[in-house]
Amino acid sequence: MAVEAVDWGARSGEGCVAIRGAAGESGGFSQTITVQESSRYLASCWLKSDSPKVSATLRVRWLDPQGTTLKTDEKAWTPSSPHIYENLVMEAYSPPGAASARIGLEAFFTGDATLLIDDFYMVRLHVLEGGPWVGGDVMDGVAMEPNILGSRRLEDYSGEYGRVVVIGHRGEVLADVGEGRPRIIYDPSLMDVAEAERRARILLEEGDGSRELEVESWIDRGVMVGDLAQVSIPGIGVAQLLHVLEAEYDFRRDRMRLRLGGRRRLLEDVVRGISSSLESMSIAFRQGEAVQEVMREPRVIYVREVPPITMENPSGVVLDGRGRVVLAEGVVQGSFESSATPEPKAFKRWIRCGFKGEGDITAEILRADGTRAETLQSSWHSFLQDYIPRARGEWITEKSLWQADNGSLETTRGIYNPEAVKLVRLNPSQPSTLKLGGNLSINISDMRYMRFAALTDTGNPVRVRLMTDEGNYLEASAETGRWTWTWNEIGMGVFMRRGDPDLGNINSIEFLVEDGETGVLAVDYHHLFMKYGAETLRLKLTLRRPTPSSPTPAVEMIYWVWEVA
Repeated sequence: MAVEAVDWGARSGEGCVAIRGAAGESGGFSQTITVQESSRYLASCWLKSDSPKVSATLRVRWLDPQGTTLKTDEKAWTPSSPHIYENLVMEAYSPPGAASARIGLEAFFTGDATLLIDDFYMVRLHVLEGGPWVGGDVMDGVAMEPNILGSRRLEDYSGEYGRVVVIGHRGEVLADVGEGRPRIIYDPSLMDVAEAERRARILLEEGDGSRELEVESWIDRGVMVGDLAQVSIPGIGVAQLLHVLEAEYDFRRDRMRLRLGGRRRLLEDVVRGISSSLESMSIAFRQGEAVQEVMREPRVIYVREVPPITMENPSGVVLDGRGRVVLAEGVVQGSFESSATPEPKAFKRWIRCGFKGEGDITAEILRADGTRAETLQSSWHSFLQDYIPRARGEWITEKSLWQADNGSLETTRGIYNPEAVKLVRLNPSQPSTLKLGGNLSINISDMRYMRFAALTDTGNPVRVRLMTDEGNYLEASAETGRWTWTWNEIGMGVFMRRGDPDLGNINSIEFLVEDGETGVLAVDYHHLFMKYGAETLRLKLTLRRPTPSSPTPAVEMIYWVWEVA
């Protein structure tokens, strides 16, 4: 029995996995990924054999945080034709309490045979339905209801072009595939001819995925760019799997708008288009600058580093023939870094980052100064930073947590939430306080930014206090706009210490108005405290093997995800 990566026989790209076996043997491979509980997933791979004497089982074991198996889903495959790739697809539901999944493929041999496996993945599957469900309205105990509130066609590239030209590094033509009217793709970071030709072939061959749609649905905050959606809209004749190319959220109406497309529109192209559009956005998100009253709702930017991977600060690692990062010959440990810097003008928050690879690989997230921020436990593990409060605007909606001293507590139209808290002063000659909590007991010791929007009727600054108790607190000044929401991002190092505040036990947050002219103060936010802002984060990956002759680990993708508005 042998399981190995080979550089021949691939369905796409330059390589695949080959399993060779004889009668009575079995074997395969598996990988653990982070998942969300009570969610729908699609597992898929393509299989090809040179003999009918082999079968395979696609298996997903759902694990709790301690690694205990909660349930197992599996689907069997037997070849119907030799030497032809066939798609094995399985839909599965993560049970409540699931934190990760072990997805794998096991082959069983009744004679000498070779099985090739390619395009192996598992992704969260979102169901978008524009009409009554067929076959009932309950699946695995989950009620299914139509959730598309509106839809429209955007583009259809069918027959638009029959040729794709890919221009890469220094303007070099790396691929020219097909005949007829050309579509030209530019990627100045691309240097690999084989990868360019792969992208060109996908653009030409995946004709069924050419349609782009825009749909409106209820908000699902788990939707990420790059996810798959099973879309069924009988009214316009759509019933297929489409990729999520862009997601915009309207939190006031609890709705989201998704742009969906097929594989012909490569995710890399979409990301470049989204990133370039940030340059033209007019909303300023820096302390003291006015935020427009009508804002674009948040959306997600998903950036991938794919072969040939760009290495920063490499040590003991090289690129193999497929553009993956591997250990150099004779080296048992090596490392490299990859970095991402969001556009600060539109940045909202870091969401996650991670990598895809095989073998012994560990990863650390570093800040720009080199200090360690987080550690990733395994391939496809997603870093998700901590926020206070954890849910968007959680404390804004809890009016019982707020108090008004020398003023009345009211609400006004929010910029992030449907309603924001507002203080209306009773006696302008005396200081007034808008106070959150009294017994919050939150730990902000590892938070680096306080972020919120504020407005007053005068545009005068206000003071912010982070209180352990009356004699021990942190204090800073915050900007406001005259009847205009103004964004504040205050570094924790800016706060002045009064007394001996305990950052591990902040019980209340106070916004103070002392100017006699200011009669109204309003505050709104998504998350009050965050670990990371619009700063460069670096992912340092370390590859290890027991001996110089052992197979090398390999890193084949790095991804970064953040939210903009």
